[in-house]
Amino acid sequence: MRWNRNLVIPALLAALLLPVIAAGQSAPTVLPLRERAALVCGGSVFLFTILAALSFGAVPALSGFEIFAGKAGWFATADHFVSNWMLPTGGLAITIAAGWFMTRRATMDELVDGTEPGWFHYGLWRLFIRFVAPVAVGAVIIAVVLGVDFS
Repeated sequence: MRWNRNLVIPALLAALLLPVIAAGQSAPTVLPLRERAALVCGGSVFLFTILAALSFGAVPALSGFEIFAGKAGWFATADHFVSNWMLPTGGLAITIAAGWFMTRRATMDELVDGTEPGWFHYGLWRLFIRFVAPVAVGAVIIAVVLGVDFS
């Protein structure tokens, strides 16, 4: 198999830099804390990646257990949990925070700076982020609770 450097190099850079970015968000000012956070984030990514790779049959204990019905193995379990629970609840939290807790001035300063596309209208965005998006994401969460699987 021949390696495509146009794909491998960006993938390696992303794998090396994502823990540093995550650490910068979790401990942005104090350098020793930032180094520790980078190690924890990088170690977590490494551990979860190894668990996912081994769950495809190399280790029967990782490929056989079920937490969610019909989702056997570490990878399927993690995929189901992230797709059905983490993404919708995170999306709901973001819509509520941006729509109801951030001030009109703060969101307008971020979104309206003269470079936005012509089709963008701040008032319409504010209506959607406050009312439409939480209801839509809430409907997804209710569907998951009722048994719909989005993974």
